[in-house]
Amino acid sequence: MALMTEQKNLEATEWFKKGVIAQDQKQFEQAINAYTRVLHLIPDHFEAIYNLAVLYHEQGKLDLAQQTYIETLKQNPDSALAYKGLGDVLFARQEATQALFSYHQALKIKPDFPEAWYNAGVVEKHLQHLPAAMAAYRHAIKLRPDYAGPLTGLSELAQQLT
Repeated sequence: MALMTEQKNLEATEWFKKGVIAQDQKQFEQAINAYTRVLHLIPDHFEAIYNLAVLYHEQGKLDLAQQTYIETLKQNPDSALAYKGLGDVLFARQEATQALFSYHQALKIKPDFPEAWYNAGVVEKHLQHLPAAMAAYRHAIKLRPDYAGPLTGLSELAQQLT
């Protein structure tokens, strides 16, 4: 039994590596097939589930991406990355309030996550919550002073308010 489990783990690791390489090379279908093979061997393989969600999102398959991020969060409810990714999908689906909630969940888990702060700022701006957008952009800049997105967002907000 232990030998069989070890063999499954080795095979899953090889498929996972193939998926990462294919994903890096923008060979999306091969990456999806590789990650699916990993999940056939190890159904709760967090990284494979998460990478599938990212792939689906990159391909514009928002329903699949959302479902897969939710599955990722079932496997690892403390994944700030998964909450941020889910927020990205929800915002792309024009579900701004739910996206903002997801970004806030990510920030509860990882308060030093500049991308989540920036994305929360983008959504706040979209919802016309300008002071909250400004605060989120400032927080992202505080964490990463060279981060172009919130620097631009803050500049645009300043111009909008004058």
